[in-house]
Amino acid sequence: MTSKQSKSDRLKESQLIRAKSYEGMDTTDVNIDPPPGSVLADPSELEHNNTYSPFPRFYVDKIIVCRNCKKEEVWPAENQKWWYEEAKGNINTKAVLCRACRNKEKARKDKARRIHLEGIAKKKETGTDYMKIDPVRNPLDKLPPILKKDLDRNLCVCNEVLKMDIINAIVNGATTVAEIRKQTYATDGIGCCTQQVERLIECLCSTEKEK
Repeated sequence: MTSKQSKSDRLKESQLIRAKSYEGMDTTDVNIDPPPGSVLADPSELEHNNTYSPFPRFYVDKIIVCRNCKKEEVWPAENQKWWYEEAKGNINTKAVLCRACRNKEKARKDKARRIHLEGIAKKKETGTDYMKIDPVRNPLDKLPPILKKDLDRNLCVCNEVLKMDIINAIVNGATTVAEIRKQTYATDGIGCCTQQVERLIECLCSTEKEK
């Protein structure tokens, strides 16, 4: 092990120890002073959350256990602030993958999305219908206007799954929430997007269900 690796390992261990010391801390308590290393929250950036619970006054490093590799890792306070306030993640969600597994999953999704889009482009060039469940040229025509919005934004904020990726999965034969979850990981968090996924399935599979 090089001295650089040793220093990095010691730093990670120190971060884990500090994060564990913050476990159980109520970051909404007005009587608690923000500890060293914490990041102040901006309540005005948290108003997208539909909750009566108090918002955190500050963020502290937290311990997460990766869902895939089961490794403990620190979710830094500054990353939490970005997730909740800039990315507008739900205040009740948290990181579920370590950095290494998150990078692997991102690479997998990017590759799957690229292959899927290339397939659609090729089928359009040859005039082949690309819906397996219903031979409609453009599946988006089956959606009401409200569901056509924000196609390039995350519908599942827990696992960062684009709405268009979920639509593509339905178009290619995933007709249940369980199948969508298996293919995209959407709804595999706190489940706040489940109803929207069910609505997309209902609209895109309406012809098949009516038969």
